[in-house]
Parts: sequence; C-alpha cells; structure tokens
Amino acid sequence: MVQRSTINGVSIEEIPPSEIKYSFTRIEPYLKRIREKNYSDWIIPDVYLSLREGRSTLYMFYKDDEYVGFVISQFITDLSGEGTLFIWASYQKPEYNYREVGFDFIDKLAENKNAVAIEFESSRAGWRKLAPKFGYNLVTCTFRKEV
Repeated sequence: MVQRSTINGVSIEEIPPSEIKYSFTRIEPYLKRIREKNYSDWIIPDVYLSLREGRSTLYMFYKDDEYVGFVISQFITDLSGEGTLFIWASYQKPEYNYREVGFDFIDKLAENKNAVAIEFESSRAGWRKLAPKFGYNLVTCTFRKEV
C-alpha cells in the first residue's frame, strides 16, 4: 500500500516494492536524463533492481495530482550500526520550484530513520553552489578518465 505525506501542499508517495513496476515507467526517462548530465556508477537496471528488492525506496511528488518529481533513497548502515541516508537520484520538473520541499522531505526522512548523515553524489557544477545553502558540504572530488 502506498504511504503518503504532504509538505507545503506537495503530496509525497512512498511506493512499495510490489508497485515499482507500475511507477518505474514514469521515472525512467528522467533517470536517463540524470545519467546523461552526471557521471554515475549506476545504470538504470541497478536502480530498478534495488527498488524491486526493497533495498532502496522511491518517493514520488505530486502537486494537485500532477506528477512533479521523485527521490530515490537508500538507508545504509556502517559497521558501527550508524546509518546514512543516501540519495541515489532525484528529479524535479523544471517548471516547478519545489527544491525546498524536496530538501525538507529528505531532512525529515533522515530524522525518521535516525540517520547520522545524508549523502548524495553529483558531478554537476551547480550543486557546488546550491548544496551548501541547504547545509551540505563537499566531501570528495573524483576525477576519472575512461580508457
């Protein structure tokens, strides 16, 4: 069963693994866009499998029943038992401005899961300016050469 919450008029649905196959077709084109604009060590089938197996969670965002974006997260526990909320991918349709809603949602999700940190990776330059405005610090920078 889909679980719902609302932040500033935006409805957020947590999609259970049993219903991923119905929702995935809606987010797949945006995952392709993310992959095209950003270096990621995942491929789209990795995301689907992780969601179907329940290792990751898909949250879909709606405004007045219109789909406006998504967040895919995974809760990762280290050897000490402390957990980090990792954001695999997120997307918001450009015509909407719900960035603050998305960050508020992620903060609340981390709090509900008792996470000690939230992490995401991006090679996009814009995040170097935007992420600090929401309390994120750049931890690593990786250079890569395909051969």
